[in-house]
Parts: sequence; structure tokens; C-alpha cells
Amino acid sequence: MNKKYSNIFFLIALFGCASLSQAQDISTLQTNAESIPNSADGIKHKKISDIDQRFNPAKNPKTEDIAQAIAEVDEWSYAPEDVEQAEKKIDNEIEKLRVRIETEVGALSKAAIDAPNGRVASEKMSKINASLSLYPAPKTDAERTQLEKLTSSILDTSRRVEDIRRLRYNSWAIGRIQGSLAYYRYEIKLKVGDITQIKTMSDLSEFKRTIQIKADKNALTKACIDWMSSINPAFLEPVVMELYNYAFGLTRDVMGGADDFLIVLTQGFANPTTKRLTPSDF
Repeated sequence: MNKKYSNIFFLIALFGCASLSQAQDISTLQTNAESIPNSADGIKHKKISDIDQRFNPAKNPKTEDIAQAIAEVDEWSYAPEDVEQAEKKIDNEIEKLRVRIETEVGALSKAAIDAPNGRVASEKMSKINASLSLYPAPKTDAERTQLEKLTSSILDTSRRVEDIRRLRYNSWAIGRIQGSLAYYRYEIKLKVGDITQIKTMSDLSEFKRTIQIKADKNALTKACIDWMSSINPAFLEPVVMELYNYAFGLTRDVMGGADDFLIVLTQGFANPTTKRLTPSDF
């Protein structure tokens, strides 16, 4: 009997997927290669009851077990009078597998989007890839359309998961910037007085000069580096980047013309030993 089941040997990764046409070409080659009839004499034919036993629902098999069972049954040899019935049974199991995988992918996609953190989301996406690798290769236009919809939904999920991780990252970055700003405000108020007392531009200019003289530049430099150097600006949203530059600029301006402090501040952000977090950590 010609082989009726071959699965899709490609994965939808977080950043893309192999093209559907390539997958179809691969599955066609596999089918052709594995469809050579076995004319050996003396082969013991399987019975229809053997198929029913192999797909015993009482065993509550996993998806990969079902795919394996289909592949095994598809290789069996049947008596000529049983071939048609066997093919129908195998076709039925293949369609059930297709529906099962689509249901699993739908549930896993929702779980990935609702995941509390990136680690859990990645685990769900890995399971989606594993399920998709078992998906029956399409043989008809309708089945190809069905697979295209499935892969499209997986890519949408992957993009959404990445968006969520990036937004989580930006939220974390805002917290770090806020910490740097809070220390700056505390240090400046402690050293040079209450900024709310400034009324004119002349007062502001004098205040800035006072900051440069009285502020603890070492403490401000260290605080800015400790709070913000682990942020990777490449992943910041434009508005968050503005806040990042604002907080950094406040500390930089306190240094006035002190090159040594400016160099120390800059080196703190360009230190090769600093571990900068990325959205993949969220």
C-alpha cells in the first residue's frame, strides 16, 4: 500500500519559518521515495482489527504517539480485499491528528501570549513547534490552505509574544531610570536646597552653578551607572529613550567641565563587563 502519511519536517521559530512551498516539496520527495511497492513474497498481511487495536483510545496517547502509530500502520501490508478499508481508516486517523494538532496549537498560542514571563512563553512556543513538526503534509488544496492558516496564526503569536517581551523590557527600563532620577533628586535637594524655590532664569542659572560646586559627583556618577548601565538603549521605545537621555543628561550636566568625571560616567556605560539585559530576559 502506498504511504499515505508523511509529517511536516519544519519548525515555526520565534523569528520566522521555512516557506510552505519548500515544506511541500520536501514532503513530496519523501512520499515519492517511500512509495516504492514492496513485492517481496511471504509477507504476513495485517488485519483491519490490528489497526483498531493500534489506535486504542483507552491508552490516551500523546500526539507524538498518535503520529508514530499512523506512520507504523501506514507501512503495514494488507490483503488486497482489505486495502480500501485500511486506507479509509488511516485517512480518518490522519484527519483526527490534523484537528488535534490545530487544537493544541490554538491552546498553546493563547498560553504563550498570556504567559507571565518570557521563559514560560518560550516553552509554549517550543511546544507549538514540536506539534507542528507532526502535522500531516497536505495533499489537497484545501489541506494546504488549512496549513497556511495554521502557520500564519503561529507567526502572529510569535510576533505578539515578542511585542509583549519588548514592552515588559521597556517597563523594567522605566523603573531603572526612575531609580536613577530619584537618587539624583534626593542628592541635589540634600546638597543644594529645594528646587521648587526657583522663580527666575537667573535663579535657575545660579542653582545649576551651585549644583556643580556642591553636588557629590562621585555619588551621582555611581548611582547613574548602577541604575541605568544595564539598560540596552537599542530596545527602548522612543518615549522611553527620551526619558533615558533626560536622566543621563541631568547627571552629565552636574559634572560641568570636569572631564575626569565625564569620562568615568561614560566608561560606566561602556564597560565590557556590564551585563545589559534584553527583551529575551523578559
